[in-house]
Amino acid sequence: MCKLYSLSDNLKKNVLDMAKMVENHFDGLVKFEEYIVLPDYGAKIIIRFGLTEDNCKSLEELDEIESTIRNILGNDYWGILLGNSYEKFGFNSSKMIDSLINIDLIVDDKVVQYKDTSYSQHIKRDKEIIKNILNLSSQQKIWEIQVLNGEDVDALILIVDEGVVSQYPNEKLFEREFNIGELKIKAICFKYNRSFDGIVKAYFIAEQSNLSVAHVIMKYQQV
Repeated sequence: MCKLYSLSDNLKKNVLDMAKMVENHFDGLVKFEEYIVLPDYGAKIIIRFGLTEDNCKSLEELDEIESTIRNILGNDYWGILLGNSYEKFGFNSSKMIDSLINIDLIVDDKVVQYKDTSYSQHIKRDKEIIKNILNLSSQQKIWEIQVLNGEDVDALILIVDEGVVSQYPNEKLFEREFNIGELKIKAICFKYNRSFDGIVKAYFIAEQSNLSVAHVIMKYQQV
């Protein structure tokens, strides 16, 4: 029986252990929210955090927190603070897609420098399992795998069809449900727009500039 490493108890434990290290470092200021897996975009795992107290006085303070999270997690994981911490400094979620498209248009592709991690091969194997089950084409990329709790399905897989371009976000091509072992999984395929590549570039810009990802997005946010 094939199983996905991305949904395994082993990965969940590793993520929670790393998240606990982050939480302990910040003495409760930062809390773990969720993790997602990006099979076709670097075979990376993103761990998302929120703030328990919204008392940061500047973007620079948030930059320092997220940079510290990245340093604690190391090369194996990407760490991100959720965008709602940035709203009082001008982050506008309704403009996020346009900002990400701007990033992809303006920033050179060379900024993206993926590195192998201790789990890369496991994630790449998951990618092949999913592609075979759904009979995906070479242009249909697996954007992310999300673990769901308290939902009708156990996990959500988001797919991007790079062969079908859209000017608008979240235009669906198809939805399918299937099982892997005892897990019920929903897959949703979207038309491609440049925001998918823009968010990846935003992470690398943030990492290389010691900024937070939301701060980078804000720099490309149109008034």
